[in-house]
Amino acid sequence: MKLVTFISFTILTCCTSEKLIDYRIPLASSCTPRECISPGPLCETCSSLVACVELANGTYGKHQLATCNSPTHCVHEVCTSDYDPFCAGATELSFPCNQVGSFPDPFYHNRFVLCVDDDSDLKAYSNVCEDGFSFNLANDLCSEVMAHAECPQEPYPVPICHILGQSGALEQKPAMYYICKERTYDSNKSALYPYLYLCPGGQEYKDFMCTSYNLQEKS
Repeated sequence: MKLVTFISFTILTCCTSEKLIDYRIPLASSCTPRECISPGPLCETCSSLVACVELANGTYGKHQLATCNSPTHCVHEVCTSDYDPFCAGATELSFPCNQVGSFPDPFYHNRFVLCVDDDSDLKAYSNVCEDGFSFNLANDLCSEVMAHAECPQEPYPVPICHILGQSGALEQKPAMYYICKERTYDSNKSALYPYLYLCPGGQEYKDFMCTSYNLQEKS
């Protein structure tokens, strides 16, 4: 049975690899600037804070409130120096595959990444769910109905990195975990990025350890 499953997966990968989208294509540009979906302040971009005013016909008008100048940027509807992955450039970095399997995009609910072994290296391919659906990590399907799934919305699929070494299991799949590391790009820029891993054999991750479910029950 395992052999049949492996063969089926191999055939599926070979037949569909040409249709997969290279993850290195920038993804954040499709949601810049952000559009109003509710009345109130909105970080339209990393430097622009606007007020969304709902009109009688259900549309929205935007009114400029402030421009956030470096070293601040617009996060949570205020100008602040708090870390944000989109403003820091982390969302534009290529997904680092460490193991074969499917992984959630760390920042977009409607995208997941397929890491494939081509006998020489691991390659990352991004897949986009059908409009209106988000990726369900529990069953590896685009099965959750979500409005505005194509644009970044908190909480993100993977917790935001705040410090080096931050780590934890993903709630929907305890066997999958992240570790926050620093990534350097454009020669002199750096950003915290959540690297994703899988515990072997479906073991669960906790406190930097992969342990079996039975062992956790006994402890």
